[in-house]
Amino acid sequence: MVSELLRTARLAAAPTFDFFARYGVAAIHYWIICLFLGVGQSRLETRLSRHVAVRWQPIS
Repeated sequence: MVSELLRTARLAAAPTFDFFARYGVAAIHYWIICLFLGVGQSRLETRLSRHVAVRWQPIS
């Protein structure tokens, strides 16, 4: 996924030599993808943890 994103940015920047802007846009896209995946993972962990029994802790 990352290699395809950077390759697309490199190919788009090659004719104009505007690499900084293209890589910046690619970095923002990557950050947004990671943000959504992180939120999704957090929600999935919360949902799945409802079905996990709480371990008994002895009183000491």
